[in-house]
Amino acid sequence: MNQRMVISAPLEKPIVWQISKIEPTAALGIQRITLKQDRWNPELDYIDKDDVDDKFAMYANYFLSGQAPVDEDSSSVKIHCSSNTIKCGGSYRTFTATVFTTKGKDITADVDSVKWKVTIGDIDAIEAGLVAISGEGTKIKIKFLGDRSYLTQIMHVEFSCSYKDKLMNGSTDMTIIAM
Repeated sequence: MNQRMVISAPLEKPIVWQISKIEPTAALGIQRITLKQDRWNPELDYIDKDDVDDKFAMYANYFLSGQAPVDEDSSSVKIHCSSNTIKCGGSYRTFTATVFTTKGKDITADVDSVKWKVTIGDIDAIEAGLVAISGEGTKIKIKFLGDRSYLTQIMHVEFSCSYKDKLMNGSTDMTIIAM
């Protein structure tokens, strides 16, 4: 109840509705929802316009979500690995970094100044010889070479790059486990 949503044509001040009542019906799983009209509040609500394809989205209570609208040129980095663990003395794990714009466009091929960093606590695992790395660019393989004293510790894998002179990074954590 009291959830707000935008159901409106693309107006300067779209029509916002608020759920005021929810009632069950005789049919199992179907509910009757009563809506009351609410006012557009620019301090809470947001319109995301994309002039390129005339696409847009309207959000009620957007700024209550903890996410502010982001610059269209900004991006995010996602690091993919098939598991969140790495075995002590085990085989290589493949890490792939993918870079996206906020609109979801994959811009991985357009990044430069690619760098990977692997740490365990305050220790640089690459410099300490605790990991072996093969590959380059946005896809590498990491093998943990350390001993069993590192079991259950967290290995932090970080990727950084630049796109249009903006530094971007992403990271993932791996738990070191026994074979």
